[in-house]
Amino acid sequence: ALLAYAEAMPDKAVKVALDLLNDKALVIRSAAIDVLEKSLEGEIRDVLWTELGQKHNFRKKQSLWIRPQILKALATDPQHHELPLFVTHLKDSDTRMHSHAVRGLE
Repeated sequence: ALLAYAEAMPDKAVKVALDLLNDKALVIRSAAIDVLEKSLEGEIRDVLWTELGQKHNFRKKQSLWIRPQILKALATDPQHHELPLFVTHLKDSDTRMHSHAVRGLE
């Protein structure tokens, strides 16, 4: 439903997607990332960087698949001031993060 909403009313869908980043269901949070990656502005980027470290994106200290999805979105249009953040994720224990971190640094 969120993805359809994004097609009909993109501006409002971004606000809804931001709210859904805290949803209990991982699939809902993933759909929210799909919507947000189309509007990666300053505030949204900051929210996504914060989201990478949120407790609900881990299970038993293991990174869930949404974290690489978030970093991939951020790496599509990296900002110069984010370089240290990408470097940090080169050292992430989740090896799926590494290729997106490298892409962000390039």
